[in-house]
Amino acid sequence: MKKLKSSNPVRLIAFFLTAVLLICTFGLGVEGSQKNNECQDGSDNTIVDNSQNDSSQDISKEDSSDNTDNEPEIYIPEFINRLTGVESSEEIATSAHLAFVMNPDISLYGISGADIVCDIPTEIGRRIVAFIPESQQLWKIGAISPTRGYISNLSKFFGGICISAGNDDEMSYGCCDVKNTTLDLTIEDKYYYTEFTDYIYTNRDMLSTAIEDCNIITSSSSVGTLPYAFNGYDSPPLIYGNKSIFKASLNDSNNSFSLIYDESTCSYSVFNKGELLKDTMNGKGLDFTNCLILFADSVVYDNSRYSQMVMDTVGSGSGFYLSLSGLCEIKWSSNEDGMMKITTLNGEELTINRGKTYFSFLTASTKERILFE
Repeated sequence: MKKLKSSNPVRLIAFFLTAVLLICTFGLGVEGSQKNNECQDGSDNTIVDNSQNDSSQDISKEDSSDNTDNEPEIYIPEFINRLTGVESSEEIATSAHLAFVMNPDISLYGISGADIVCDIPTEIGRRIVAFIPESQQLWKIGAISPTRGYISNLSKFFGGICISAGNDDEMSYGCCDVKNTTLDLTIEDKYYYTEFTDYIYTNRDMLSTAIEDCNIITSSSSVGTLPYAFNGYDSPPLIYGNKSIFKASLNDSNNSFSLIYDESTCSYSVFNKGELLKDTMNGKGLDFTNCLILFADSVVYDNSRYSQMVMDTVGSGSGFYLSLSGLCEIKWSSNEDGMMKITTLNGEELTINRGKTYFSFLTASTKERILFE
């Protein structure tokens, strides 16, 4: 009797291995296809058998609904620091920041606690306005400098109470009335000490007494809205533009500064005339999530005794916004009522990332000399 070819053991083994290979190949192909789809659209691509009865379909719908309900909820803090958009204590959330006018060319104490720092030029250098929420936690603050109308005006944009060591304006400006918003620490000697210099420092006890005596109201109930919006808690961080910017700088006789981005901390450090802007009290450099460079018109008045610059912080201008190494051009405008608005070039309200913010106000003529690297 002739044997069938298919009964050859070698052929049977070959046939079996071929079948196994086909099954594995098909199975892996289906699995790989499902994984690729899952990466693309985030769904589980579960195949539903349309031959199932109605009750099975209802169960599937219920399961789907349950999965939706089990998604993690976005945590929104009860109390938020209005100048940083991050979680804070109730005291910080319900109190106005104190906006200290300081001289950045000498020792700075307490500035690392600032949530917003505004850097603004004068005819002889620069002044800083540091918005500090917890000045009562600091044993030393300063050096506090005289203010000017266009400098004190910055405090209104962010709902701060301007703290200065007098006012060195020789002329009045219709855009600013600092009578009720500036605390002049030079009125009474008990409110300051000088450390053998002409610059004024103060401490928390002296500030408390001065604020109480001058009837300064620190409640935030009367502060206005910020000139921009914060990114939502349920949204990823915002990165504007399609180019990574790690340094912005200006080399000028009066306004030499640099903003340098650190990828490890996702923040910017500020250098003033080549020196790191830092807190003399603890040696800590200032780190900012957001940096805004705003350009404004300015005028220098000359007479026989002095020259004095006036910057138009009530008006409008252009600027740049940097965050997470992203860059975009912006526009700003403000009015005499202390309201400021910052938008993108297409007119939409600027949305920034939550965190501390640094503002550098520059004269409009310097815009073309800003370098981005």
